[in-house]
Amino acid sequence: MFFALALITIDLAAGLHAKVVETGGDEFYLKTMWSVVYWSIQVLAWLVIPLCQQYPYTGEFSFFRKLLASIWANLLFYIVIGAVGVVVGVALAISVLVYNGKNPDEAISVNIQEVILIAKSISNAFGLTMLICFLGYGMVEFPRYLWNQSNMERKLAFFQFQGAKLYDQLQDEYDILLTKLDVVRRLDSKISHEDDLRKYVDIMMETAKEEMIIAKQKGDVRSSSNGEPLPDDIRRAYLVKIHKELIDAIRAHQKAEYQWEHLQKQAFWCEDVINSRNNPTKAISSPFRKTRRVVPASVEFYYYKYARKHLYRLLTVAFIPFVLILCYSEFVPLLSKHVATDKNLSVLGLFIRTMDNNRFLLQVVGLGLLSTIATMLYYGMFNMDLISMYQVIPHHSDAASLLYSTVFLCRCVPALCFNFLQMLGIKSDDQVAFYSVMGIMQLDGLAAVGKIGVWFSDYFPILLVVVAVLTLFNIVDRLAATCGRERFTFKSLDDQSIQEGKILLQKSRRRRVLEMRSNGEDTELDTSSDIVLQVQPDVDSYNLSDDDVDSDGGNSLPANMNSKLSKSTADRLKSVYEKHNKKKREREKNKSSK
Repeated sequence: MFFALALITIDLAAGLHAKVVETGGDEFYLKTMWSVVYWSIQVLAWLVIPLCQQYPYTGEFSFFRKLLASIWANLLFYIVIGAVGVVVGVALAISVLVYNGKNPDEAISVNIQEVILIAKSISNAFGLTMLICFLGYGMVEFPRYLWNQSNMERKLAFFQFQGAKLYDQLQDEYDILLTKLDVVRRLDSKISHEDDLRKYVDIMMETAKEEMIIAKQKGDVRSSSNGEPLPDDIRRAYLVKIHKELIDAIRAHQKAEYQWEHLQKQAFWCEDVINSRNNPTKAISSPFRKTRRVVPASVEFYYYKYARKHLYRLLTVAFIPFVLILCYSEFVPLLSKHVATDKNLSVLGLFIRTMDNNRFLLQVVGLGLLSTIATMLYYGMFNMDLISMYQVIPHHSDAASLLYSTVFLCRCVPALCFNFLQMLGIKSDDQVAFYSVMGIMQLDGLAAVGKIGVWFSDYFPILLVVVAVLTLFNIVDRLAATCGRERFTFKSLDDQSIQEGKILLQKSRRRRVLEMRSNGEDTELDTSSDIVLQVQPDVDSYNLSDDDVDSDGGNSLPANMNSKLSKSTADRLKSVYEKHNKKKREREKNKSSK
């Protein structure tokens, strides 16, 4: 996949350089390489990776049955794709018949090569559709992300907002996991060693072994009296179902647990950076790292206090004109055809063609441009969060999530290369081997439907600009919010979720510091409790204790806290207490009932 990005720049440089020096170039070798890369990507995207993605999580117990279950899980997708292909094929056949009826002297016939060309065009069109969605979203959100990264207070508020949601999600996933562990434990007791199903139960016990040990150490073993009832007649299909649910529960809990741990580290570091700005020692004090540093303390201190903010804002400012040029470049094929057919109207294309005589420089600059576009594409792909189960998590993504993202990458890469050439104003007569393998998505093999392909390749990429505009005005996020996918917008620091997340993170921070000191770990002094946070001064100036947050007194604040806070702040913090204690009582009630 990533080799294709390098290959397209080599192909571009070879084609333009060969055109300048009037040689045949390396077209034969590039065509061979493109054939291998293109068809490998197609086989991976449409067959191999979808099967591998489902294989480990089917719940089956043998290789052959896992493979069959994986095929069955993908069968619906293949049926839909096949139905679309049949509809398109019938429509094309009808259009050919109509064309032949109107033009008997120019009657055309369809051969296998033209069918393959049409199939390739449909696949490429599907990839181009995903490219438009992801790149249009990433072109706006990535510069916006860089701008928000320049403000540490906003970052901390974002972590607090996420912390409240992740903590609740972690508790819910843990409850589900304990329920599934209880079912497996009761199956282990019910099915005897002489039973034919025993070998399947042993596999399930091995799957749950580590989680059972951890739950037992925490004292979170569920009572089986009110658990999920077991059927009187246990069959293999039931064990497969429970095994799949167990695997999914373990995956979901491990993902939520790691996300919570990772978020705490990020939030604590952000908090330490904010609190150390006025540190007289000119160093960032944090109890969660060793005193040994790779970068000198003073360099790190001045970077976070002065340079970092301006660096991120400078990157944002640099991205804005680049994004505008990309938006304009999407109109280049259309403008070249209807305004000036003999001129290259692409800004990027004119810039690239100034290096025709220097093949190496052309490759380096082309790879830099394509890598920048790919960065925005991948950011949009990984942050649209289409399916939360397959969310990519730094350093902790499971196989299914990685394969899920790989499918999107495989389907987008050919379309990305095609769109890159279109934005540069590169045409089929520029001796670029890529077009000979992928085609130009104009269905030239069928004159009867050629106009459809011409319209698609000229007009459809313009939708990328439409997606970018919708993202710029947060319409995409508003639509996601209506579907229950709320996102943090950095507009309000008084959100109740932020206040709740702040309390949870403060509790966790104190607990971790005490654990580290009790274990005798060599850490830096924790000064966070002595420094007022700058996000909400009147709330953060009071350090909440575990007894305050978890008190049985219900929803009222401690008397000494009321004397320190303004009425509006106390009311706001009181609502946080109410929500936190309500959720805590519900969890304890559910745990005792189960």
